[in-house]
Amino acid sequence: MSTGSRTDGVWASLDVVRAELDIEMQAQAKRADSADARAGVLLGAAGAVAALAVNSRTPYALPAAGAALVAAILAARALRPMPQHTVDPVELRRWYVADRESATRQAVLDRRVDDFARNDAAVDRKVRRLHGAIFALLTAIALAVLGAAARELMTIW
Repeated sequence: MSTGSRTDGVWASLDVVRAELDIEMQAQAKRADSADARAGVLLGAAGAVAALAVNSRTPYALPAAGAALVAAILAARALRPMPQHTVDPVELRRWYVADRESATRQAVLDRRVDDFARNDAAVDRKVRRLHGAIFALLTAIALAVLGAAARELMTIW
């Protein structure tokens, strides 16, 4: 695999790299949207679990509600809009309007690749928060079920 072969100052496969980058950027946007949708569902579920846990009046109610609260906070943080790093058209015009087209294409591609990496890091943070929310919600559900089971056993005995 060649690393940056250039002919006469022009990258030979610039269009191929741009097309692949476009595909990856679309996949990245879908991943972020999917994480947002799941975070919204988790936020609602955390509220429902917290309400059920508190109303259960068992020794596990407060820990379950606390875990649901942690899940809700993490889900809400995952829902926060992430900054989108993009090519600034004003800067593009200011710096490259008089430059050769090939140099401008290369500079824009370099910037888009850097933006992709920064945006990908933001999506990764969003997904990590989502995973934390899932774990906290599962913990809350387990505690709520444990509390309900304990209460049922107490009434049987």
